[in-house]
Amino acid sequence: MSAYWRPTPVLVLLITSMAIGCTMFANMSRQEEFTSTSEAFEHAFVHLEIHTIDAFLDPAVRRAGSIKDPYQNIKVVDYEVGQQRVSDSGLEITQQVVIQYFLLDRNVLKTVSYHPVWRYLEEEKRWVLTTDLPVLTP
Repeated sequence: MSAYWRPTPVLVLLITSMAIGCTMFANMSRQEEFTSTSEAFEHAFVHLEIHTIDAFLDPAVRRAGSIKDPYQNIKVVDYEVGQQRVSDSGLEITQQVVIQYFLLDRNVLKTVSYHPVWRYLEEEKRWVLTTDLPVLTP
């Protein structure tokens, strides 16, 4: 009989599987939270809910009064998320978005591409937008 204990291959496999499973669960949970955050942001942006939009911004990006003025003569009609790229760490997501909007005073439909970058703040357990809001020009 051996003087020390050796784990069996089955036990090693079980422990490894549990660790991988926990990591996958955390990533899935974070991804589900991102989906909810992204959908809530889209709704707020389409309806130009200024204070709600502001709450999604990383405090480093947020500037007092920077949201309302550019969007006064705008009606957003579509916010279509195309591709999403997730970083290797799973803590950053870059989207490709196409936004269509009307200039209300001229009744002109315009389209702009937007590439928001979202970062997960682990200490706060939430996703924040780290890029500035899109410029919707007349």
